[in-house]
Amino acid sequence: MRRHILISVFTGSLAVGAAAPLLQHAIAAPRADRLAKEEHHWTDAERARDALDHLKKAHAQLDVIKHDRSDANVNDAIKEIDKASEHVDKFIADVDKAKK
Repeated sequence: MRRHILISVFTGSLAVGAAAPLLQHAIAAPRADRLAKEEHHWTDAERARDALDHLKKAHAQLDVIKHDRSDANVNDAIKEIDKASEHVDKFIADVDKAKK
């Protein structure tokens, strides 16, 4: 009896493990299509805000690297991200000012 339960649990876990990637793809593909369609209708300001979010994330990741080790390339990259963030902020401010 106990052996049958163990075999059932084992085969069930194998079946779920084998089906998981298929289910994930079935769920993720429509979501990716929807996001791609939504992104197509973004305004320039929305795209700039999204880019700014990515720049902030990149800055945070480089700060972690900088904390772990000091490297001139990392410092230069952080400076360039700061410059890019300033330009994107200025662009967003100009777009928002033009809307008003």
